[in-house]
Amino acid sequence: SSAASDVYKRQDTSLSPEEQLHYLTNHSFCGDMNNMLMKLRDIKNADDYIGKPLTDLMLTDSRNTRALAFGKYFIQSGYRLIDMETSYDERDENHRYYQNSIIGILYDNKLTGYWHTMRNISGLKIAEKALQYKTRLDRLVSNISAQFINLPPENIDRNIEASLGDICKITGSDAGFLFLIIGSNDTFSLTHLWHNHNIQ
Repeated sequence: SSAASDVYKRQDTSLSPEEQLHYLTNHSFCGDMNNMLMKLRDIKNADDYIGKPLTDLMLTDSRNTRALAFGKYFIQSGYRLIDMETSYDERDENHRYYQNSIIGILYDNKLTGYWHTMRNISGLKIAEKALQYKTRLDRLVSNISAQFINLPPENIDRNIEASLGDICKITGSDAGFLFLIIGSNDTFSLTHLWHNHNIQ
């Protein structure tokens, strides 16, 4: 998604970042937006926002504070913020990740406008987290296996319980159990248990 914004009066870039941010949020207006941004912000008619103050596009919940911090980063970056990641809990309750770029338009050492683009990278972030999880799990299994090499018999039970704890922590489980199947496979016995403080 993308949007173009202009500044009613050219903003003096020699002001402090805080002064510039205050000026920017109160004197900018939306010059254009595409359909993706309209969908993202649940905007039915772009004409309702074109030419209106930028504050009309800002959200009224906790994300508004995040938007102000985002604007400050833009100013401190020298009006060229590339590929900054943000994440939001959207109205449909899904958590989404975006990659943002904002390019300022400067004339005579004053900010006259800027372009803002957003790319939905939620799929990439989900795949990245899944790969990180698999890598951590593979490393844990390898470490557990190595711990039992040449382990004295008297230490086996303690290490099994510790390994159950490590597996539970990485998977977010409250408890782990190990059962031994006996005889004809219709009888089993609990041999080892690990649980966190949430389990009494």
